Amino acid sequence: MKPPRWLLGGCLLFWGWRTGFWEIAAVMAAAVEGAGFLRRRWEFSLSDFNRVSDACTTLFIGMVLWLLATRPPTQVVFIALQWLPMAYFPIIMAQKLSAGAGVDLRALSLIFRKGKKSQDRAVVLDLTYPYGILCVLSAGAANFRSPGYFPGVLLLAGLGLSPSRSRRFSPVLWGMILLLAGALGWAGQAGLHRLQGIIEEKGLEWFASLNGDADPFRTVTAIGDVGELKPSDRIRFRVRGPDPGGESLLLRETSYNSYRHSRWYAVKAQFETVRKAGGGEWPLAAARSPARTVTVITPLSGGEGLLPLPLGTFRISGLPADEVAVNPYGAVRAAGAPGLVDYTARHHPAAGFARPPDANDLVIPGNLAEILYRIVSAEGIGGEVDRRDKGTGGRRDKGTEGRRDKGTEGQRDKGGASDAAVRGVARFFGQGFSYSLDPALRGSGSMPLADFLVRSRAGHCEYFATAATLLLRAAGVPARYAVGYSVQEYSRLEKAFVVRDRHAHAWALAWVGGAWRAVDVTPPDWSRIEREAAGWTLMSDLWAWLRYRISWLRYREEARKHLVWLLIPLALVLARRFYRERGGVRRVRTAEAVRRGPEIRPGADSDFYRIESYLSERGYGRETGEPLSHWLRRLARQEPGDIEPLFPLLALHYRTRFGRKPLDRAERAALTAGVEDWIQARREREAAVRERDREGAARPGR
Repeated sequence: MKPPRWLLGGCLLFWGWRTGFWEIAAVMAAAVEGAGFLRRRWEFSLSDFNRVSDACTTLFIGMVLWLLATRPPTQVVFIALQWLPMAYFPIIMAQKLSAGAGVDLRALSLIFRKGKKSQDRAVVLDLTYPYGILCVLSAGAANFRSPGYFPGVLLLAGLGLSPSRSRRFSPVLWGMILLLAGALGWAGQAGLHRLQGIIEEKGLEWFASLNGDADPFRTVTAIGDVGELKPSDRIRFRVRGPDPGGESLLLRETSYNSYRHSRWYAVKAQFETVRKAGGGEWPLAAARSPARTVTVITPLSGGEGLLPLPLGTFRISGLPADEVAVNPYGAVRAAGAPGLVDYTARHHPAAGFARPPDANDLVIPGNLAEILYRIVSAEGIGGEVDRRDKGTGGRRDKGTEGRRDKGTEGQRDKGGASDAAVRGVARFFGQGFSYSLDPALRGSGSMPLADFLVRSRAGHCEYFATAATLLLRAAGVPARYAVGYSVQEYSRLEKAFVVRDRHAHAWALAWVGGAWRAVDVTPPDWSRIEREAAGWTLMSDLWAWLRYRISWLRYREEARKHLVWLLIPLALVLARRFYRERGGVRRVRTAEAVRRGPEIRPGADSDFYRIESYLSERGYGRETGEPLSHWLRRLARQEPGDIEPLFPLLALHYRTRFGRKPLDRAERAALTAGVEDWIQARREREAAVRERDREGAARPGR
């Protein structure tokens, strides 16, 4: 089936629309369709196609290496799939500019190259349809959700299938059937998508019901989630601004206010969009002075994610994002940003946009209430605390509701009591508690935190942060659970702090003096213990630094303009690869140009052209641009007995035309004799047929 004229151009434009490569797609579409208007053609040999195919593979490998160095591994596959049409565009252009109708399959695969290399066994493949399908698949990998993808695919499918339309059906009926098939396909995929959503939703509801929580869509973290990052030394982001010799800085990502069954939830944590100010400023809260600044350089997967920020951040500068949103618990989410962002946060201890405490910030789980109240009473944490509900032990969350609002109101006027409670909690954890990456808590059923407080007294930061938050609440101080990172490792190589996975940290937030205050009761030697447990990181750090520098060049506006110089050595390598073999690319003229004046080319004196001329005179001529091997196979289907003997002669002819070593005298004589014998035998058969026809016409009764 011969592909329609504008199919490839349409597929390329569709790919450019979906992936955002509009300019590149337009140039590629103009080149591939404009090739059909050229009067010249190039007759590429198998080695020529081999070089083009190798260049495409080299280009694709280079793209993948670039992505591995600049993007998270989870994105590499999808982005590489989007870039495939660019990587393999040279091979489709080579086909369009060649005199043949396709590309030898051996040029596309090393496996076929190692097989038998007889030219008469060549398998020629038209790459128009495969390349068009590749463009459509690459367009789908962009995952740009809009209603245009499916109609575009349907339109291109109709264009590609139009040559196979049976003439028994009118174009209108054929188009209606195609639209019906498209509508059924759309309905089917929409139904499957909805079914997937229902299954996921019901699964979340079922899972949440096991935990006694009615809302399955809350932001949630479990004890152990932060601990899973501890064994990893991967560098996540970089920080500039803090004093290398000063105390470690805590950067919060988000906070939680509801604890149930070893999980923290952020209840009603809807994000609200922040209005962008002039000069790329994102104001989050009222400014305070004197303010401190810290600069964070972090990758954002897919251009969106939570931003690590100091507590009390009131303004973000230099963040190149389309949207910034905040939730009531201090989380900041960026969207529409590049893969690497560099922003500056201004912060003050008394500033911040997080919502003041409410009743949820004093709730303690009923199964831990007795233990928590006992510790508060025994340690004298916070002085006199109203414990009218102590008799019930807080066994039900509803039982604490009567004291929540009162406790919250009381904190408005008891800043000193809150501060005393914070000091009491810190004093409690400073007595007999130790940090451990593998606490091996045996626990008592579903109460690992109770085992941590009463028996083991060893754990990682999540245990300390959770226990501190609940003890503060038991002492009447509103508290929340925060997660983020501790900035503590300074790199002289990068002249900045590097923050690794193992620097992930959790701590408590207490409402003291009208502001949220960080309460970190994890033993201070936790960073030393994790650093000693870390392995040799020199090579991984060098690789991370190299990826960071390449990403910086990739996303920084002032650096991207210099990247074009990297294309020059790549172009030189490909040019040398393409022309290094003797002879380079041999140009031939089209049939019309040949009549005006044929060019002298290798093998132009081959005797095989006598056979082509002989058959053309008898109505068996080649089509424009049709290779000799295709032509003979087409004729062999009509007259196999006469055409099959020509394939060995064609092999000798191809060696004359494209071989590195010319035919010797004996082989040349064999080609000449074979052509002469075949033509002579053909003439004798034709003469015998004419003689029979004359005798038949001369018989009586005719």
